[in-house]
Amino acid sequence: MEARQVAAVKAVRARRDGPRVAALLDRLAAEAQDPAVNLMPTTIELVKARATLGEIVARLRDVFGRYVERPVF
Repeated sequence: MEARQVAAVKAVRARRDGPRVAALLDRLAAEAQDPAVNLMPTTIELVKARATLGEIVARLRDVFGRYVERPVF
């Protein structure tokens, strides 16, 4: 199952417009710097351009960091 998923993602990446996805990811990161900007339009464009969820989340993680829950006892 894992091998099929990896192959499917590689196939999607091979067929998509790589430079467009890269430009949209850069735009998403730039827009994420401004808290007043709605990120959904760019995110929707990224999905339509066949960016993976992992690519989108990784770029947002670069901007916002990773949430770490702090337990309170």
